[in-house]
Amino acid sequence: MVALMLVNLSLVCAAAGSTSIAVSTGTVQVGETVTVTVSMRATENFYAYQMKLNYNAGNLQYVSGADAGGAGTLNFASDANGSSVSRSVTFKALATGNCTLSLADCMYAHTQEVGVSGSSATVVVANKEQSNNANLTSLKLNGGTLSPAFSPDVTAYTVTVPNNITSGRLYANTADPAATVSVEGSSNLKEGQNVRTVVVTAPGGAVKRYTVTIIRQGADESSSEASTVSEPENNPLNVTVNGAAATIITDTSVLTVPTGFNGIKTQYNGVEVPVAQDNNYTIYFVKTADSETPVLCVLKDGAFEPIKYLNANNKFYIFEADGKSVPEGYRTAETEIGGFTVEGYASNDSVFNGYYFVYCYVSGQRDYYRYDSSDNTIQREPEFTSGKALAVNTQEDPQIEENENNGFFARFSSLSTNAKITVIFIAAAIIAAIALIVLLIIKAVSHKTTNEPLPDELEEINLANNELIFTPEDIAETEGPALEETVDEEPVEEIDQTETSEETDETEE
Repeated sequence: MVALMLVNLSLVCAAAGSTSIAVSTGTVQVGETVTVTVSMRATENFYAYQMKLNYNAGNLQYVSGADAGGAGTLNFASDANGSSVSRSVTFKALATGNCTLSLADCMYAHTQEVGVSGSSATVVVANKEQSNNANLTSLKLNGGTLSPAFSPDVTAYTVTVPNNITSGRLYANTADPAATVSVEGSSNLKEGQNVRTVVVTAPGGAVKRYTVTIIRQGADESSSEASTVSEPENNPLNVTVNGAAATIITDTSVLTVPTGFNGIKTQYNGVEVPVAQDNNYTIYFVKTADSETPVLCVLKDGAFEPIKYLNANNKFYIFEADGKSVPEGYRTAETEIGGFTVEGYASNDSVFNGYYFVYCYVSGQRDYYRYDSSDNTIQREPEFTSGKALAVNTQEDPQIEENENNGFFARFSSLSTNAKITVIFIAAAIIAAIALIVLLIIKAVSHKTTNEPLPDELEEINLANNELIFTPEDIAETEGPALEETVDEEPVEEIDQTETSEETDETEE
């Protein structure tokens, strides 16, 4: 990948190219995806480019397609071979509202770096149309088996239970998590026929009734001892998340499996539910009354706990606690990443303000990552460990000298792109100035040895070895061969004594 460095802002020429943003649909419903295509066109071929796409992370969630970024800003930077380039990214609609997409910091490299004007577009995120799906996906009775076998389209069932079953509890799961369920009829079973009805009301108002006829056998028909079943009458997928009521989602059409995970199904309270799983995590998708999108949770000690995560750079980052003490030279600090408040470490050095080091689980590996809050980027920082952080701030550590020598590079890597360009430009100017001085010195020496007139700026050169100052008049009075021999071989005694004695006397006087 070629990185573009704009070292001279005067090279920017907005008329040399253009950008555009196209969306697959102008209106998208919550939970659905939309594809955004950004393009750059120029009047000449270019070999590299960069663009930055800004969006409202409260309305749209980045899924895939960019080179870097997330949480409100996506970056595109790559090689090119032609006069145009297009990139497509996928977003998932999170919440209702108008979301503005805008391109900024666009440029391409030809014989020089050329800036291109940005562009913008708008995506409207609307509420889903109210569903009229009043189907059940499962229906069970404690202590008996439905006949016929359950099917969402079958609404009448019969089940026979032994005499010792005195309570008939029904368990139902709706196809639409937003649908409501109520049960008519008593759960206390008398001998003989008992009728219970499950009433399902869809968000759009549609109603469907499932009737279950429960036949309790008489005492002479069953020798089993009587018992009472006291399971609660509710949806077996109803759970609690942070003290709030929630329901495990079973509709896979509204779910997106995170990168690095496999979408499988598992059992929860006897009901098959979809989860995302790898070697270390099993993630459940839960719907709460306050959430427009699924809440991602893990099951710990029988309780559902939401995870904090970031979906960016075609990776799925899960933020974890590292369980270590605060490294010397750092402090604990909180920052907003991907809509979550994440705790990490921040340097006590003000030079690194805006940088946070967080501990993440990514693709089966745990490591430290550096988050830049100024441009919403995150990258792996494996050398940020408690041991090395302490070494940087410990006077007696034997690695202190090496860490100090590497301090410049650490600070340079933390600079923004514009700051890095400025530093490189200044360094190049210093090197060019040194090279020019060296060339002038070489030119001066060359003039002296060939007996050519010196330029005015080099009229006097102080030769420190013999403490003599030669002027153009002195050089004119000295014969070329004698001067060359003096300069090349240094000893004054080897110069013709007759010819130089008078000059020597004059100099001594």
